Amino acid sequence: VLLGTVRLLLLGDGDGVDTVLGLYDGNNTGNWITFCFLSVAVIWFCICMLNLFIAVHSEAYDQAQEKAQTCFLQERTAICLHFMLMPSWPPPGWGSKFHLHRPVLVSLLINAVFLVVWAAVVTVEEIPTFVPAAVLLAGMILSGAVLAQPPWDQDTIDQHYLWSLSW
Repeated sequence: VLLGTVRLLLLGDGDGVDTVLGLYDGNNTGNWITFCFLSVAVIWFCICMLNLFIAVHSEAYDQAQEKAQTCFLQERTAICLHFMLMPSWPPPGWGSKFHLHRPVLVSLLINAVFLVVWAAVVTVEEIPTFVPAAVLLAGMILSGAVLAQPPWDQDTIDQHYLWSLSW
């Protein structure tokens, strides 16, 4: 029972070590000497493997830590660039009279309307399948544009800061 427990818990093996155990006297359960040698070998192997595992991960962590600031700034720049290239409402040149004061509510309403239109379009069998997908895409783009509007109006447009990271 003890040998089976060691084999199961430390080796993760059910019957692969039976050949090794049966080498001395043909008994697949081994004797107390076999058990002692197997236990010492397994513990030694596990400690060595654990030390190698820790060393490799420590080295990889040190290498990643050296590049952490650079990777962070690069990823943040990519996110900012992606956000700045997104369409926003109101489009440039339209002025502040189209500025929405509750963009989250407007975005939810846009999503609800486009979802109802999509549900109506998807039930019609004569319409090609790309049309409902295009309806959802248009709704998501318009909703995203409303959410991406800057929080200022035309009066404070000279304040240049990245509003997308403020919420």
